This record gives sequence, C-alpha cells and structure tokens, in this order.
Amino acid sequence: METKIRAARVENLKFTLGFDGCFAVNSVGLSGGIGLFWSKDVSVELKNYSTGHIDVVVQKRDQSSFERRFTGFYGAPRVEDRHHSWRLLQTLNELTHATWVCMGDFNETMYVDEHFSRAERPERQMRAFRECVDECALQDLGWTGVPFTWDNQQEGVVNVKSWIDRAFANEEFRQQFGYTNVRHISAAESDHYFVNLVFREQRGDAPRRGVRPFRYKNVWQTHLDYEQVVTECWLSRQRTPGLQGVMDSLSAMQHGLDPWGKKEFGCLARKVRKLQQKLDKLRRQSVGRGPTEEEKSTMVKLREAHRQEEIWLRQCSRVLWLRDGDRNTGYFQAQAKQRQRTNKIEGLRRSDGYVCANAKEDKTEIMNFYQQLYTSQGPTDASELLLHVLERITPEMNASLDRPFEPEEVHKVLFQMAPSKAPGVDGFTAGFFQKHWGLLRDDVTNVVRSFLNGGELPIGLNDTSITLIPKVRNPQSISQYRPISLCPVLYKLADKVITNRIREFMDEIISEEQSAFIPGRLITDNVLVAFESIHTMRKRKKGTNHICAVKLDMMKAYDRVEWSYLQAILLSLASVQTLSD
Repeated sequence: METKIRAARVENLKFTLGFDGCFAVNSVGLSGGIGLFWSKDVSVELKNYSTGHIDVVVQKRDQSSFERRFTGFYGAPRVEDRHHSWRLLQTLNELTHATWVCMGDFNETMYVDEHFSRAERPERQMRAFRECVDECALQDLGWTGVPFTWDNQQEGVVNVKSWIDRAFANEEFRQQFGYTNVRHISAAESDHYFVNLVFREQRGDAPRRGVRPFRYKNVWQTHLDYEQVVTECWLSRQRTPGLQGVMDSLSAMQHGLDPWGKKEFGCLARKVRKLQQKLDKLRRQSVGRGPTEEEKSTMVKLREAHRQEEIWLRQCSRVLWLRDGDRNTGYFQAQAKQRQRTNKIEGLRRSDGYVCANAKEDKTEIMNFYQQLYTSQGPTDASELLLHVLERITPEMNASLDRPFEPEEVHKVLFQMAPSKAPGVDGFTAGFFQKHWGLLRDDVTNVVRSFLNGGELPIGLNDTSITLIPKVRNPQSISQYRPISLCPVLYKLADKVITNRIREFMDEIISEEQSAFIPGRLITDNVLVAFESIHTMRKRKKGTNHICAVKLDMMKAYDRVEWSYLQAILLSLASVQTLSD
C-alpha cells in the first residue's frame, strides 16, 4: 500500500493492526512510500526493494506450501518518470521465480475504458504499460466490485476515476491456483480503493460436478483397435429407419466409446508422469553402461504418451491454427487453462446492485435473467411494417431453392466444418463424422436429405447446449455475456445445407445497408458511416439544423425475435412458403 509517511511510522502500525511482521520504504515527501504487512502464519524473506517496490518470497511457517514470490509495486506518479517504473518491472521479471504475483498502484491504466473523465488518457502511456506487462508474461487477474480503484473525489465534470490499482500473476501461478478473485473494496478515508486478492486451488463453495457428459476425443484415433471398436458400435444394433435410427446408433456409440476410452487411455497426464519417473529411475541405474531393452521400451512408450497428450490438449485448447505434432504441449495446456478461467462465472452483480455471494446465487441470477429475456411478450400486429418489405425472391430463385437436396451438398457441408469445434449435447464433433465418413456416409446422407425434403424432425435432434461467451473483459453482470447454442452435427448439417443454398442470393435478398454477417461486407463499414454522420452533424453550421441521431439498445433485438415475426418477414420476401417452411 502507498503509505505517504516515513517507514518507522509504518512499522509501528503493525502492533495496532495486529500483524506479526512489517517492512516499509520511506515516502518521498507526501507521495509514495510502500508498506508490507504479514501475519504470524507465514514467513517472509525480503529479496530486494526500492522506492517503487518490495520484493519478497512467502511461505507458510509449517512449510505446507511451496515458496511463492510476491512483489508490491508502486508506479511513478509523474508521467515523465513512468518509463523507469516499467524498466524496473522488466528487471524484476528477469530474476529467477516460479509462481509470481505482482500487485500495487501502477498509476496507469491499460485500456481507454478503464479511465473515466472528460479528458481521454493518452494512448501512448497505456501502450507502454501493456507492452511492459506482455514482456513480463504477466496476466491481469481481473476484478469484481466497482470498475475503478482511484477517485479524485472532486465534483462535476472535473471528477476523475481510474483503474490503476491491480493484481497480476504469471502463468505458473494461474495453473497452480484454479480459483482467484480480485475484489475492489471502497475505503472511507482514502481516494484509493482496497484491492483484495483471494486464491486457492479451487473455489470453496463450488458445487460438485455431476456425471461428466460424453465428449468424443481425437486421441482415441491413435489406438490400434479404434477403427474396429467404432465399426462394431455402429453396426451392433438393429435400428429403426430414418433420423431417429441414426440418433439411436450415435447413442450406442457413446455407450461403447466412453468406457473403452477410459479403460485404454485413462488420465494421460498421470500416464506421462509415471513413465517419466520410470525412465529417470532406469537411467540412474544405467550409469556406466548402455541403455537396456526396458529403457528403450520405456522411451518409446513415453514418446507415444507425449504425442497422445499433445493431441488431447490441443483439442481442449480449441486452437485451430496449429497442426498436430508441432510439440506445443505447454502452449496447448496454457490455452486450455485460460479457457477454463474464461468460462468460469462467479460473483455476478444483480440488477439491484447486490453481488451474488456463492455459486447457488449465481445460478439463480442466470436462470431468472434468461427466463425473463426469452419469455414471449406476445406477437404484435406487424402488418404496417410488412407493407415496406419488398418481395425479393424471384420465381427463378425460388425454383433453385426448392429443388431436391443432393448427397453432394451434405458431403460438401460436412467437410466445410472445423473438425474440433465445440460439440453439441451428443458429444460428437464434426471430426468424428469426417474421420468415419466411409462408414457413416449412406446413413447420414439419407436421413439428412429425407428431413430436408419434407421429413419429420425427431424429438431431441435440435436439443442444444447453451454456452455463455463474455462480451467484455472482466464481465460483472449476466447481461455482459452472449449466449450461443452448441448444436449436434446432424442438425448443423441440415442447417448449413440450407445456408449454402441461400448464400448465392444473399446480396439480392439482403439490402446493402446490412453490412454484417454477409460475405464480402464488413461490420466496420457501419462504424465508419456512423462516425462520419455524427461528425457532419457536429460541424454543420449552415442551413436547416433539423438533424437527429437515435441510439438504440439492440441487445434484445439480437438475442430474441418472435417466431411469428420471422415467418411474416420470410413470407414477405417470397411469394411462396419455401423459405419459411
């Protein structure tokens, strides 16, 4: 903490505050000064310090935990001196360390939305801070509570608020501690807020997970018996015809592959660790002679285990731009951990300002929000609006859209899909169907075409998993998440075949003012138009000044649309019901 007093006075406060130890650095006049307090449960070893930092190694006194490095940091208050602070942080990063946490008052923000005032913060200052953090391989631990940590406490337009006090950690710390929570706590006697960091291996009130759903793993393909197991599972039962029969076969495939995969592969990380320990032991025993047959065999098994672990971690990481065999196991593992942290939702702020205290309250808030969002408000009469929707589907276009669906269309769509994207509720990725297309082609193609050409949709085929994706960094409320649906591959095949047919006519169906989600158009075009329109309105000095700009909240329009409205629009675009059906 920034003390603004002499070190001796700070150290005397440890008795008043009930701490066992303290180390402090003198302030420079009424600015700066750093104090570090610790309880009797930990031992602290001072490594180095300056007017801008205190660097220590912390360990529990009973030695029940590993040593962890902690740095309390104070950035230079004057802009012209701040580059010295970033150089100091880079120097500290060069020192040997494993898990490292760096917290303090950095006197700088990283992004423009972290500074609240009528004057914008210079981008060059924030860029220098970001570059320093990137070079040190530090990761921001986020925050809950209020979105700033400093308030100049002045009135009106001269008030300034900024997020300048924050906590960083390196990747080793993030991997060791699955649960971290940084909370900004208001202080009555200071213009700075308290920054409270809590970390442990897992959240204490986290609900116990139930049975893990089935997920197809690409690593299974490395087993010699894999092809035989898949073939036997697919052909093992007499199934009903149509889509329902294929769904039943996929269900049988789940029940066959899941126990087989657990038996043959188990925990790959544990397998690698045991083989590594065995190889180390054999090599210690082989001093003075060449490698034994057992050592050579263990090396072969370890190489294969590493390859399997890499394939598994790559699938978990959702990294699509690297190839299998690139030996990026550490990178994949870090990406998978980052995805887990991003997917973690906790401490949501409700509409009344109350912060959910545990996982049960988070769950209730999420359910209430989406039940309210997706409850129909009742269709309204859109007849007046539909008068302005022109018919755009010509008879020739309709004839092309209405022709029977062909097997080649299903094949094309399947191999346009990324093989390892997140699966739907059945757990199978597009890569599974691509791998076994020779076995599945006839069944899958026939049932998808049957449905598209007028067949019924079986119950359960359009079941989806709803996943929440953050819209912003450090989301605080459920409205800052965007829901997406993870659909089964069979459903996506039918959907994308229709999409491919319509795509060639999109430029004629959708007006040129719609610039997003259309091939060849960019959503940034609308941003430029909006910017130029506002700029013209502000600079216009002559002529009639009757100009108005309306800013609309599009969240509900994006997340929810009445089915009756969609059908009415489609019927207005075409004189027949091909599209709407």
